[in-house]
Amino acid sequence: MLTRLTQAEFEHYAPWAYNLAMRPECASYPTWRDGIKTREDFMERAGRAFTDEEVLLFRHEGEVCGWIQWFAMPEENYAMTVTFLVESHAAQAVREFAAHVARHEAGATLDIGLDGANIQAAAALEKCGFTLLESSVNHTIFFDRYQPSTMPEGVAPMTAADEADFRRLHNDQDMYWNAERILADLPNWKVYLNRQERRAVAALVCRRGEWPEIFSVDFGGEAFRSESYRVLMAACLNDIHGEGHKHMTYFEEEEQALPVLEELGFCRVGKYKCYRKELKEE
Repeated sequence: MLTRLTQAEFEHYAPWAYNLAMRPECASYPTWRDGIKTREDFMERAGRAFTDEEVLLFRHEGEVCGWIQWFAMPEENYAMTVTFLVESHAAQAVREFAAHVARHEAGATLDIGLDGANIQAAAALEKCGFTLLESSVNHTIFFDRYQPSTMPEGVAPMTAADEADFRRLHNDQDMYWNAERILADLPNWKVYLNRQERRAVAALVCRRGEWPEIFSVDFGGEAFRSESYRVLMAACLNDIHGEGHKHMTYFEEEEQALPVLEELGFCRVGKYKCYRKELKEE
């Protein structure tokens, strides 16, 4: 059974939920195990249960077994979890939660992120008809340990003259942040191009802000280029370090990229899995 968290329950169950979030076999995404976000951050975000998000307690035979925090973006017909923390009876929790969201946001796309070690919840999602959308390795770099290098050759920030090359390289139209949306929102992004023999062969996209995050490294549908990846990443890291940021996050799906990230100083946080389902009210 799912019930909405009350103010009276918050003090009792929020610390318990945080402990679940720190156990890989129960953890979800966004992760609280990255060495960046703190217990205080968890409590602050959980407090949004009483403003613009919802926290549901999952009970099985009267015992609280799970904490699920989520929000919807009705204008995008989309919903996602902030936390999906279930200690036991995950299959029941998934069924009830999917039905709950479908009643409130019929037809919406629901995404649920899990720690790769959370096998019980992953199996429950797959059994309930969720599809694995993404499987990647979560990395964090801490800039107090980073040694900047000289600006690599063949890499430069994108200029207006490079926009056609960027569109060609960053060409996945299924993603929300496609080339056109990024170019229309360019003050909030860093874009770098790598040229070889005058031809742009790869692009790196990084989200600016208080917590910068590399969004993608693109090869225009061509094969992975290890050296292009390395020099683009180094150029971006140098700039982010120079701006005084403390850390940066990156999720990488490409196996060939993992040794490069390790060489550059990234730490592996863990595996990330994102599951998706198109919801219909039953």
